[in-house]
Amino acid sequence: MIDEFQDTNELQRKIFHSLTSVNDKFDQSNLFIVGDPKQSIYGFRGSDIDVFYSTIDDIKNTTNEDPITMSKNYRTKSSVLNFINHIFNSLMGEKYDSLIANVTQEESIDIEILENNDFENYPELNNSEAGSIYEANLIAKRIYMKRLLKTSIFHILILVARDFTLSRKF
Repeated sequence: MIDEFQDTNELQRKIFHSLTSVNDKFDQSNLFIVGDPKQSIYGFRGSDIDVFYSTIDDIKNTTNEDPITMSKNYRTKSSVLNFINHIFNSLMGEKYDSLIANVTQEESIDIEILENNDFENYPELNNSEAGSIYEANLIAKRIYMKRLLKTSIFHILILVARDFTLSRKF
């Protein structure tokens, strides 16, 4: 079993191929992988999401079976999942398997992305401390505006984008 398979690389692929194959690919029937491409975060350490996708294809071709996709989500409200599905579908296209909420709710939720376009670092703070202060101020300002407008502040999800782009490869 290989867990967090979305964070493997080509060298690791060669290793598990040698452990799971004798004459033909995966002929030992001893490979079980677990992974979620949405959680692939170690590209900076050499992981390659294409290894995940090509291995899935190899398994499908070898076994004539589709992977088991766990798409039901028991923890997140449907309005948040709708947003997540929209974002990841835009990023990953046909490779994305939408998440399905176990329970749907009628209440709406505000989802906002606050970007740090005007971020300035304080010389006496490191980047992490300054970023935390900046994020806290953005969120506090938004909550303050919601209160001024007499809008509920209990149905807000705020995502703060800090030094990353949405152009990464899935």
